[in-house]
Amino acid sequence: MTSQACQGDSAQPSLPEQLRTGTRQKHHALNTLVMANLPLCLPPHAARPLHYAKGMILYGQIYSAFEDFMAVQLACSRANQRLAWMYQSMYLPQLLRKSRLQSDIEVLKSRLGRSETEELESLAQKAEVFYQRVKSSLLRRPHVLLAYTWTMYLALFNGGRWIRSRLISAGVEFWLGEALPLSFWEFPDHVHANVEGEQLKEQFKIGFSAAASHLTDDERQDVVEETSQLFDLCSEMVGFLDRNVRTEPLQEVSAGSSPYATPLVAKRSLECIRCRQTCGERPR
Repeated sequence: MTSQACQGDSAQPSLPEQLRTGTRQKHHALNTLVMANLPLCLPPHAARPLHYAKGMILYGQIYSAFEDFMAVQLACSRANQRLAWMYQSMYLPQLLRKSRLQSDIEVLKSRLGRSETEELESLAQKAEVFYQRVKSSLLRRPHVLLAYTWTMYLALFNGGRWIRSRLISAGVEFWLGEALPLSFWEFPDHVHANVEGEQLKEQFKIGFSAAASHLTDDERQDVVEETSQLFDLCSEMVGFLDRNVRTEPLQEVSAGSSPYATPLVAKRSLECIRCRQTCGERPR
């Protein structure tokens, strides 16, 4: 371990503070983008969960890639000991999302029609390019795994709660069955009988801070840069979906529905966000 690692707290801000500061604008832009597009996957704009399934297949590539990478590294006896210790510090089996998402997608496939299932399978093949991109980044700079765990898991703990509530509100008729295929969004806490995982969130943050304390200064900067690029990747995925998802006719927007709940408004919102990112204007 280099002398740059394990420096005192007074030397620089914590890595979580650096990540929050360094990605604030892109984080805000991505949140706006999600809010603009989520209503288009749900009633009254969608009658079936096909578009939701497509979105989850796409974003699931990120979770699958970094969770697969972490599993391989933890199982490898020849892995760098410092990195292995860092990965182990962050590893919580209850956090893993890949198998949950796969289970949800299989349930949705069993409920959707044959042509819809074929659409999902075709999209999954095209979306594998994102899996490979994440994997390549991790192979090149293994320590940036911290960027993926921090961004993707905390997104579930925070914004994921709101998304889950919206998905549940769509009702069993939309989901084509009584059992809702939403285990991806849940963190069962058998002690406190909830699915929001507050204790799990705190465990993860403690483990993450422990792992971050063993990064060199250069590695910390790599993690900050990778986190910023990850937000760009998530925004890029929205455009990928626009190009690869065949839209269905939308029902008329009712009074009181989301201000982003038409394709035109969502498109304008996306264009506005991209303009702000290009020109450097801070989102209002």
